[in-house]
Amino acid sequence: MNVFSEVDRPRRLVYTSTVTMPDGSSFDTGMDVTFEEQGGRTRMTIRHTGFPTAELRDDHQGGWPGFLDRLQGIVDARVAG
Repeated sequence: MNVFSEVDRPRRLVYTSTVTMPDGSSFDTGMDVTFEEQGGRTRMTIRHTGFPTAELRDDHQGGWPGFLDRLQGIVDARVAG
């Protein structure tokens, strides 16, 4: 579940996300996503905080490339369509 605490279109999103582990335990992480226009392109910066251990943080890091690839596909489809 995500709870947004700031939506500043088109510059910034801030929200808390609850992560539920396979064993049923859960913890909240913070997301701070900024968007900056740079010469006709957009730079997106993601700051993902709040992991209880470095190991859990590192485990989640591997998911970002796939997520960003899927997001790029959605953006490309909307631009083309």
